Amino acid sequence: MNGEGQNHSRLFYYGTDIEVQIGDRVFIKRWFRSDLFAVVCYIPGISRCHQDLEYEDVKKWAVRYDNGTLGVMGYGPENRYGQPLKDLVFVGRGEGGELSPDVELV
Repeated sequence: MNGEGQNHSRLFYYGTDIEVQIGDRVFIKRWFRSDLFAVVCYIPGISRCHQDLEYEDVKKWAVRYDNGTLGVMGYGPENRYGQPLKDLVFVGRGEGGELSPDVELV
């Protein structure tokens, strides 16, 4: 936690009332390629602040794919365009997997 006291992401999986949480297992549906499985690893206001994902007026949330790479998305829960797209599908709740602020993103 970053100490802000926020416990909710205010992000919801498309067409559901399921709120996105750290550790959630998800898959990303892709056309003409196999689906990608991932774990939610970073949410602004919940995760410890990472300088590459939160700076100036920019905030992003991230998933870590099973192959180890990160998928980063804009964080804007106050409007519908800042919510997860329908391609990102909730599979189940999990634990851990949070991105450390010490990890350098390339």
